[in-house]
Amino acid sequence: MIKTEIVGSGSTGSASMAHTPFGPILYTTSPEKQLSFFNAVTRTTAGTSVVVQPVSGNAIAMTDLIVSGEKKDALLTVRFTDGTNTITVILVPLTDSALVFGMPFAGRWMGWRNARLEFVTSLDFTATVAAGYFNVPAESTLSFAEWDALR
Repeated sequence: MIKTEIVGSGSTGSASMAHTPFGPILYTTSPEKQLSFFNAVTRTTAGTSVVVQPVSGNAIAMTDLIVSGEKKDALLTVRFTDGTNTITVILVPLTDSALVFGMPFAGRWMGWRNARLEFVTSLDFTATVAAGYFNVPAESTLSFAEWDALR
């Protein structure tokens, strides 16, 4: 058998063969689906937690975000930061109701080189942030200034 890969021009996916109990099937995938991981962090006190830390020199590309928090007169912030530059992804006031929020990202939700994904809670309350992501290799990342210029 000859290994074959079908790739369309300008495509981010390729067709592959999978052998199943029902016979071989042709399927397509993308780097996001093939290489993604997830991490979830829960906080019960005011403060900051790192949800995803990129490999040194790499960047994080987000595939999904799930946020939950109990009703409290407080703020929950999810952000990218490298310790110097900070960009807020979502800022949620939890004054009126509890929060359960999920978002699959389409497009290029990627931070800059060495930017980690954090979440911050302003008071003591229970909140969880889960992120689907994959690491973008250093040669494909941008500095904050380059990244910011493209926005």
